[in-house]
Amino acid sequence: AVQRLSVLFNHLSVPFLSTSGSLSSNEASAAEASDQDAKLQVDVGRLVAFLREGYDAECLQVRSELLKVLAEPLFRPRYNITMDEHRRITTERVRRLAKDNLLKTANLLSKYNQYVMEKEHLAYVDFSLQVKHAVHFGLFSGTVHRLGTEKHHRHFE
Repeated sequence: AVQRLSVLFNHLSVPFLSTSGSLSSNEASAAEASDQDAKLQVDVGRLVAFLREGYDAECLQVRSELLKVLAEPLFRPRYNITMDEHRRITTERVRRLAKDNLLKTANLLSKYNQYVMEKEHLAYVDFSLQVKHAVHFGLFSGTVHRLGTEKHHRHFE
């Protein structure tokens, strides 16, 4: 696995990964593979800087708050549940996110990087959550925001 990641990262020219020496072919023995593990080095500081690239301080603050909410037990993965149970849990999750008003529809237009970051983090938890949130708060609310009158805007603020 490390060998595959190393080859992929080298192809992508990722700035935070470096390898010392060349990697052997797919026929490498287990001993060679463990030796390669030791050669693979990740510069954590550069990795963090790479992941934060393009985000302003406000976006990073929102991400921090969002990650605290996503760490709650409600957002833990659930396996082997019925479709009805999954729908119920997804609805509970959307309600929880709406409660703190962390994910604002206005960000779709004014802070697009933040909007994308929010959707990306929701997808880490559950794609159903991301889709439901995008449809309810992005598609529907975005339509009202763009096409609605002042009366509609006041209702959704």
